[in-house]
Amino acid sequence: MKSRNQRDFLNIPKTRTELVELLLLIVIASLGVNLISALIAQMLGPYRAGLCGIIIILSITGYILFTRIFKKSFTNSINAVLSVKKQKNKLLNIRDYSFNFDFNMILHSLLTENKAFKSQWSDNPLGVLHDKPSEKNNESKSQKIVREISEYIYLTHLSTHLTDYFQNDSYDKKELVELNRNDVLDLLATNRVLEMISKDRSDREAFLKLKDMPKEEGEIVMSWANGALYNKFDLTLPKGSTISRQKDNSITIDCTSIKLNFKVDFKGFNANVSPLFEKHYMHQQDKSKPWDNSHYHVKFITTIIIKPAFIAFGRQLNYHQWAESFLETIEGEMSFSAFLDRINWDTIEAMIHTGKASINSKS
Repeated sequence: MKSRNQRDFLNIPKTRTELVELLLLIVIASLGVNLISALIAQMLGPYRAGLCGIIIILSITGYILFTRIFKKSFTNSINAVLSVKKQKNKLLNIRDYSFNFDFNMILHSLLTENKAFKSQWSDNPLGVLHDKPSEKNNESKSQKIVREISEYIYLTHLSTHLTDYFQNDSYDKKELVELNRNDVLDLLATNRVLEMISKDRSDREAFLKLKDMPKEEGEIVMSWANGALYNKFDLTLPKGSTISRQKDNSITIDCTSIKLNFKVDFKGFNANVSPLFEKHYMHQQDKSKPWDNSHYHVKFITTIIIKPAFIAFGRQLNYHQWAESFLETIEGEMSFSAFLDRINWDTIEAMIHTGKASINSKS
């Protein structure tokens, strides 16, 4: 659910109204100040009094503009959870948790199609001491796979959201641009998951092995073959938008109105998952001991900056408010705490403690 702080930050019409109100208050206050300044002018002389007045006005105006416009940014952190068996690096299922489903599906595709990925993942279990990080970025091979898959999941959810957002006939297609693989070459070079899954099917062995594949009409957006996944990459954005990789390994989408920057932060930190959740929801009580499983935080950090000129003069607000609804959507799909809220886990756990509830053993 979208927080009140998010709504207050991203409501551009409200920001404009507040700015006009502040400017009106300045004008009214200046009338009162003018009366006082007349008295001060008699004491200091007209030149000194005028200079002091200009300095005060510029200082106040600058402060208002800086706090209300130039610092108009918002950072949102979402904590997802990845669950695995320690020694085998085998993913565990969390029913109806979107991030878990997406991660498991994509990893299965990668390990099926690419032997190098399979070796890196199986030979470097998360959290195991011999899984030594590289000196370059302090990131192990399996940690890198987690980060790249998580980043890809974020981008695919953004792609779907933008497609749904701009499909309304009220949007002029001439004001939109569709970015594809050719527009994100630096992302392809730094994210193997995006590069592999979005690569044309004719260049992938798994799809060439298909026999008697029926001819498909129209453009293929998603397809499976022999366990491998193909998913077309595209982002529909307002005209003039670009997407690029930053030096800190984050990704920035730069529009004429806003900048959205996001980064996946995965350092292998353990997440706190209730033993009762493991036992009754994940059904691990008969399959493993509690210490056989590990749960890790995967953090998605999103920063949105609204450009000052757009707040003051920008038009067609509906073309630029996709980020607001996306923040709400992505939190519902990624956040583990939001997932627990959705299934009313606190209530269920309390009832389990009192012996008044149990979870169906079928997953």
